[in-house]
Amino acid sequence: MGPWRVVAPMRAPCQLGRSVDRPVLCLVADGMGGQAAGERASALAAEGLAGRAPGLDGADAIRRALREVNRDIFEASEADEGLRGMGTTVAGCLFGPDAFHWFNVGDSRIYRYRDGFARRLSVDDVPDRTERRSSIITQSLGGSYTLEEIEPHIGREPVTHGWSYLLCSDGLTDLVDDSAIEHVLASGGEDTALVTQLFDWAMEAGGHDNISIMLVRITAAKSFRWTSAETDND
Repeated sequence: MGPWRVVAPMRAPCQLGRSVDRPVLCLVADGMGGQAAGERASALAAEGLAGRAPGLDGADAIRRALREVNRDIFEASEADEGLRGMGTTVAGCLFGPDAFHWFNVGDSRIYRYRDGFARRLSVDDVPDRTERRSSIITQSLGGSYTLEEIEPHIGREPVTHGWSYLLCSDGLTDLVDDSAIEHVLASGGEDTALVTQLFDWAMEAGGHDNISIMLVRITAAKSFRWTSAETDND
């Protein structure tokens, strides 16, 4: 993050390329707690993690930053009665010159796509992971009336030319299943068309929740591009 932050619905997919000469953070955050509170929580998460991006040099630093942002969101909700209980999920990728880390808290997801197959990397924080459409999540950034510590899900992979990563909110995955996501990613075409196809399928299936989609492609050993779309359906 840095050159591009979006905290409002996009009119069309946007695309940006970047060289990885220092840590670069990509994430989606899906707010909870009513429209105003949810927007505030997701913005605090994005801003808090973006501000810490230069110091995110591994899993321990990512875990520490997420826990600090969790406390920041809780303290902001304590200070404003209208924001009490606000929270957000987050799913992100941290790209460095030599390593890649993914992380999530809540039920926003990350998929890795390579060689025709999409594999989910993130872990859904829901009581029963076989019941994907549960409205309950077991942890988030903020989202409670008393401060609760979180245990983020974090993984590490090599930075590999040709691999792609899809980050998305449950507004997509509640309505479009993993096999359909894999089918779209395998179909080829421009990234903006792929993101638009996923978005359209979610809307055709009901589009009852916020939809955030980000497709990140590693285009060379130390560079990538990302394509993103978002809407607010509250």
